[in-house]
Amino acid sequence: MQDGNQNPFIGRGKPVAGRRLVGRDQMVRRFIEKVTAGANISVVGIPRIGKTSLARCAFSLSGTNQRFVAAISLDGCSSAADTFNRIGTELMVALDQPNVVSADRFVGNGHDSAYDEMRRFLRAEVCKSHYFSIIIDEFDAVVRESFQDGNLLISRLRELANDYDRFHLSFVFVSRRPLDTIQGRVDCSTLAGLCETIYLQPLSYDGIQAMVSRIDCFPTDSAKVCDLLLKLTGGHPYLSEVLLCEAFDQKAYMAPTEESGITSETVEKSLFVQAQEFTAQYRLLQEILAQDGLLAVLMQLVLGLRREAIDPHAMALLRNYGLVRIVDQRQYAAFSNHFGDYLRLMDRVTPMWERLGSAERDLRSLVSRVFAEKYGDDWTVVLINRNETIRKMFGTLEAQREKERKQFGGAASDNLLDYTYISDIRALIFSEWNECFSEVFSGGKADWQNIFEFVVRVRNPAAHFRDIPKSAISQAERALGDLQKVIDRHQSC
Repeated sequence: MQDGNQNPFIGRGKPVAGRRLVGRDQMVRRFIEKVTAGANISVVGIPRIGKTSLARCAFSLSGTNQRFVAAISLDGCSSAADTFNRIGTELMVALDQPNVVSADRFVGNGHDSAYDEMRRFLRAEVCKSHYFSIIIDEFDAVVRESFQDGNLLISRLRELANDYDRFHLSFVFVSRRPLDTIQGRVDCSTLAGLCETIYLQPLSYDGIQAMVSRIDCFPTDSAKVCDLLLKLTGGHPYLSEVLLCEAFDQKAYMAPTEESGITSETVEKSLFVQAQEFTAQYRLLQEILAQDGLLAVLMQLVLGLRREAIDPHAMALLRNYGLVRIVDQRQYAAFSNHFGDYLRLMDRVTPMWERLGSAERDLRSLVSRVFAEKYGDDWTVVLINRNETIRKMFGTLEAQREKERKQFGGAASDNLLDYTYISDIRALIFSEWNECFSEVFSGGKADWQNIFEFVVRVRNPAAHFRDIPKSAISQAERALGDLQKVIDRHQSC
């Protein structure tokens, strides 16, 4: 137990071990078993989820059964040569041979010389029945533009990892992205296929409870505290420690009464104080997901914005990360309520022009599908023959399409609806309201005419980045939300 006056959550964010590594007992046992067997392991997870803490459990094996463990961070390396120099030096330190003469053998060489020296060193140690495990943290850094010979590094690491009997060297790669995603960026031989992947996800309720139990003066409403932490952080260990650290500090300034201590109320107050820590983590996560094409998929799953088909591989990655959880067969939620609210905030503050563009694209697809279902593939001909106003509109659209074909050749779209604006789409919908769209849009025609009017009213000013009254923006936002619900409902049918 901690000193009653000492905050047991000081030092949050650093790799942890012992009592501070909570909720991972089963995973630690599996990990140690794999390292002991000489398996190559890939530890993957979102930032500050505890990847390095898990990987460093391997140090408990160093020196036992002739196995020696060392670690480097690729974020501190600049090239393949630098990486092999550091690996060699750290392995010699693990052997308790860090003398300058020996260590110099790995320093100052090009990547060919450094790699050859590494192989000679390993083969010499194999003769002594020594076995090695090297932890390479921040392995994502291999794709940095400033990192030299990243593809060569991966190829040579693969050679070493693929010949354990010859080199007695196994690897623990720690990264935010899966190895196959990293390798796809440097276009090199496959390393992922040689590794057993461990995805580190947020803590379960038991893990949160173990974290709270560090407090000597255990909260009287500990169940409420744990429930609230799980709701706010989703079990993210760093964010949970942020709140508990702040809550403990708040408790320290309270009067020493029987009611003093960490409560669900002090945890809620801590969120207000530490909100910037949460948004900083979310922005970092947002950046990583956007780079890998996962952010849009996450928002579609959590917010129900079915704007395009979801790649099953992307969905599987999000679930492996623990970023989404299944509510029922057709509904997903974010890993925490707080992060879900953040995603909804992001969606609300998306620039008006982007939201309008998305609505126009979605409505074009909706209109095209509905007309094709009703009138067949030649629905444009049917509409032209049925309605003089539509015939004139299509004549204008065809002229625009021909103009773009002359300007851009094959890059111009053949789809006539791609040349429509929101006002044109509105005209098409209401020209065939009774025949095609009254059931698609639940509600009266007059109500939907008003909804479309709110959107049409801001379309041109938004396109030309002119000032728009706040009342008009609010009306358009609500109207876009109503339209998106119709689109989502029709896409899910």
